[in-house]
Amino acid sequence: MCEERNEQFIRQAKELKDKLRALGNQMDQLFKAKVGSNLGQLLNEGSFVTTWLESSDPQQRAAALCALSEYWDPSLRKDFMPWFERLAKEDSNSEVRLTAISAIGAMHSGTSDLPIMNLLARFVSDSEEDEQIRKAAYLAMLAIGNTEGALLPSYFGFIFPNDVNWELVDSYLTSGPSAE
Repeated sequence: MCEERNEQFIRQAKELKDKLRALGNQMDQLFKAKVGSNLGQLLNEGSFVTTWLESSDPQQRAAALCALSEYWDPSLRKDFMPWFERLAKEDSNSEVRLTAISAIGAMHSGTSDLPIMNLLARFVSDSEEDEQIRKAAYLAMLAIGNTEGALLPSYFGFIFPNDVNWELVDSYLTSGPSAE
């Protein structure tokens, strides 16, 4: 019985992995289609990326964040971290802010970076904030704190605010150098 459940779980996990890989490929194709002939510059030229981060077009800002988080070498993209944080906090477009928060989570996954956890906890706890941004910030917190490689909840299967561990969020609001 237990072996049968394990086999079923492994089969479901493989199916989910295949679906996520296909979704990732679709997103990659959409990203490349959106940036068009600018792809090479977004992947290689810091000054071009900065121009897009400063753009009045929210799609360009989001594309620049995606390019940095997904395609740039971590040692090079760290110089852009203030952009991620500023756009996450201040951008007028919620999609850009959501992209910035998700990218911050992906780039710091498994690091337990305290200042970043403080930043994200403030998003999660802000009842005036858009729910999708709060949800993304919480899932980013889980990814950053996941130093053991545990299975994390799915964005789509996670119910905000019901599934939030508020004690965890509160612990980052009251700790570290970024706590207010």
